[in-house]
Amino acid sequence: MKNLFLSMPSKEYKKSFEDYVIAYKNADDNYYFTKYKKGMENFNEYIDDLYKYSKAIDLPI
Repeated sequence: MKNLFLSMPSKEYKKSFEDYVIAYKNADDNYYFTKYKKGMENFNEYIDDLYKYSKAIDLPI
């Protein structure tokens, strides 16, 4: 892989995110599929949650 980079969660990466989640499902990787499933169901809410978590707001217990 070339040109790897780390970026903040963004709505512009929705398609890429969905591709990776589907790849986890196709590989029977239930851990990661379950972890990211919420993002498939409601991507905007998922991104908003990540932003809040980064600010220590509404952290899951």
